[in-house]
Amino acid sequence: MYKMRSAYFKMLAIFIALLLTCGCQTEKNTRDNTTPIHTDNVTDNGHSPDATSTPEKEEEGIRVTEEEALKYMAEKFEGYEGLDIEYNSETKRYELSWTNPGGGMGWNGEIDAITGDVYTWPDELIGNVYEKETNAFTDGSYEGYLKSLPPDNFKSVGKACEEFKRRASDDKSINDKMFKEFYDFHKNVHNQIYDYHGKIKEGDEPYLKENGFKTMEFAEGIYVFCEPGYLKDNFLDYVSDSIREFILTDYTNSMLNDGGYIISDALLCIERDALSDIIIEWENYIKKYSEPDWTVDIAKGRINLFLLMYTEVELMSSSDLAEKTRREDDILRSYKRFIEKYPDSDYHQFIKEYYEILKTDGVKKTEKTVNLLEKYDLL
Repeated sequence: MYKMRSAYFKMLAIFIALLLTCGCQTEKNTRDNTTPIHTDNVTDNGHSPDATSTPEKEEEGIRVTEEEALKYMAEKFEGYEGLDIEYNSETKRYELSWTNPGGGMGWNGEIDAITGDVYTWPDELIGNVYEKETNAFTDGSYEGYLKSLPPDNFKSVGKACEEFKRRASDDKSINDKMFKEFYDFHKNVHNQIYDYHGKIKEGDEPYLKENGFKTMEFAEGIYVFCEPGYLKDNFLDYVSDSIREFILTDYTNSMLNDGGYIISDALLCIERDALSDIIIEWENYIKKYSEPDWTVDIAKGRINLFLLMYTEVELMSSSDLAEKTRREDDILRSYKRFIEKYPDSDYHQFIKEYYEILKTDGVKKTEKTVNLLEKYDLL
């Protein structure tokens, strides 16, 4: 079981920062009740002559054809190359995937065959096949304004920020609602553009920061990340105390690794003490605030993820790699520091028990460490 946990961390190396900043992009599992259609032999209009999973004409409520779904996605990805589509008769949705021809990370999503709504997996609304045709989302609300912006253009975030400030009220509860909508929108745009190739054109890079993004280069390639200070610089004066503190804690969190990956190439990019400190910061946040629910849920998710990383004894830190520290010694030292520095933490007893096992049996995964992690729901 603990070998699976180690493999899990290696998988995190490619996309962990997406969860921590603006959300994440994961691979979609193949579902039942689907018949795959591959676009290797699509015609000029995007229709595959071998396709067999198009919904029957008489199926009640179906509006979007397979051809329309493919055409919509082809416009987003500038061609049909790499696009696959399958129709799920149970959910009445087209399930789409795009393999990046340039070798970068791809995309998974769904199109509702009845409404035309487009979702990036696992269910975040990003558009509608008929948006231009019906001129949808013109109800005058901030949410409606966001839905009118192209979700695959980084400049949409700057426009969304300007519109937020234009609509900002003295009533911070109204601003809080708009900020949640902006936060989700920023995350959705990031999901669309995080693979640098084909998304950021020559001359665009100087304008990324003012629109809430930055690029970083890793062994895997160049990727787009959320600019750590963007929310802090633009929204603190408009929102309530709970969201204000969320933004500040999120900023501290992001600056630990300059907004990039937390794990890269199976290497922990944050030193263990800093990782333990940010766990406590998020713990203090949820002890102080019980709402809004969405920020509390994010804080809880961060704590669980960071605890997983903090207790992964096979992960080396940057200092370990540079031979400034010895992995086994640094893990024990950091756990001892946590026990002494944070006696009031809800995780104090867990870290203390974990520390005692490692100190006695050696810094390695054993049946005892696995059982303890399971006891505290960390496996």
